[in-house]
Amino acid sequence: MTLNTTETCHLQTGDTQVYFLPSGDVSNFSHNNIMVNQLFGNAIDGSLNNIFLRVFNNDKIDFYPLLGVKSASTFSTSANKAKWAGEVHDVEYEVIFHMAHEQIWFWEVNLDGDGLDVDLVYGQDVGLAHLNAIRSNEAYNAQYLDHAVFENDSTGFTVCTRQNQQQGDDFPYLQQGSLEKNVGYSTDGFQFFGLSYKETDIPEALTKSSLANETYQYEFAYTALQSKKMKLTGKTSFVFYGAVASHHPDSVKNPLFKQEIQQAWDDLDKEQPSFEKID
Repeated sequence: MTLNTTETCHLQTGDTQVYFLPSGDVSNFSHNNIMVNQLFGNAIDGSLNNIFLRVFNNDKIDFYPLLGVKSASTFSTSANKAKWAGEVHDVEYEVIFHMAHEQIWFWEVNLDGDGLDVDLVYGQDVGLAHLNAIRSNEAYNAQYLDHAVFENDSTGFTVCTRQNQQQGDDFPYLQQGSLEKNVGYSTDGFQFFGLSYKETDIPEALTKSSLANETYQYEFAYTALQSKKMKLTGKTSFVFYGAVASHHPDSVKNPLFKQEIQQAWDDLDKEQPSFEKID
């Protein structure tokens, strides 16, 4: 198989753009002139952004990436959606990325299986700065990202990230959470990947029952959210979201987007469009 390693497909709503590689990995995610992700995805390593399906069997945890070159997925796109689909561990899955509008997007995960205990872990590398500022020194930029985490009874944890180093006239802001209840979070890549990842290529967090549930800020801004555990008895769904603002003038005291998230989801056209498969 010959894989095109440079061509990208492009989704755009207003000032928000996402470029995907043919593998389905995110190459670049931007809002206005702000790069949301930290590292460009590539055709060999894929993207740090991913959603993992985890299957629990007694003390054993099997995990499977659902997006990109390391997954078993087929990848297709429409005008403002992208879709990954496949089957792992006797579970049929479908992930749909919805660009609701220029500030809000959703990762909808649909599962179909029988008798398995599963959960989902969503990970996102965070840049939240001008492209050249990030690429000149990713670790330095990460030190200026302030993570504030809030919890409520209905949806679990919401991770809010503010760029404390002024970008032009603005302080960009990113909010991530889920529509259903999540039970775990982490905010730094060292929590998620661990030191052993260099040798094993296995994120340490995926082998543990729970994410760290600790706000940690070092030099590798990588947020993760863990869904509640689900017993598959047919079809079930779980939805993660992201929302961005160009400017958040003050330190974060509460999540910025409240009613807007649910309203954006309710307003989405849930009918599946005609997707074009990307080879």
